[in-house]
Amino acid sequence: MVSLIFSYNFIGNFSHRNASSADFLWPVAWLEIGAFEGLFMAVPIIMFLVNCAVVIKYELRILRILFSLFCLFVAAIDNSFGAINHGWHIWFWISFLLIFLPARGAMGERGYKLATLSIIVYVQAMILLFYSMAGSLKLVAGLKSLVAGEMGNFSVLGFSSLLADRMVQGRGSTILGGFFVDNPYFGFPIFVAMILVQAFSLPVALFPRLHRAWGLALVGFHLGTGLLMDIYFATHILWLALFLVCSPFRIDRGSWRGIDRNWFE
Repeated sequence: MVSLIFSYNFIGNFSHRNASSADFLWPVAWLEIGAFEGLFMAVPIIMFLVNCAVVIKYELRILRILFSLFCLFVAAIDNSFGAINHGWHIWFWISFLLIFLPARGAMGERGYKLATLSIIVYVQAMILLFYSMAGSLKLVAGLKSLVAGEMGNFSVLGFSSLLADRMVQGRGSTILGGFFVDNPYFGFPIFVAMILVQAFSLPVALFPRLHRAWGLALVGFHLGTGLLMDIYFATHILWLALFLVCSPFRIDRGSWRGIDRNWFE
């Protein structure tokens, strides 16, 4: 259902785009062939229709394969206009991993639940891997600047300078950006903490006790980038809420007895 909402939204986003201004990436290079040029707007519509079919008959693997394929096509089209929309990366890979969800009739109920949980583990690890990759790059860049004695991610003025630079680039003042530019000592510890949270996300997949807290921290990171830098990742927030904040492995009462045992019975 989450995917269905965003599939519908992208139909509207594509309506104002002109195929002639796109440099189509390899997954949709076939759109440049004369016989397929008119299918530019049809691709997101087909993705939405396939998504509807998946919601109704989610147990049919062929529908999940088709949706993942058209998710790749729409992502490639969206990224063919000179800018990369990073929101597509997690969405596509989730759709790909969910292809491997088991069929209920192929095994016993317990086997079906355990196989389903295995796929969820892979999805959680994949999501956290993306954040670790992003955080590690920021961590390494910050350490290099620190060793070189230059302003960077671990400089007190580093975060406020980053915000000021984005404002100069044309985004203007954001909801909270101006405050943190004027008060760098407030933003510095938050910025460093978020880099560390991102960089060390992947191991969290192995610790159910941390799923909810880490998921909320990453949601807070995205809310912060929206309020401070006018960069919003609504899809990421929903995926984090679904797979980490509401993780079936989460432990709610501080002990293993708090886990959702219904999945294992």
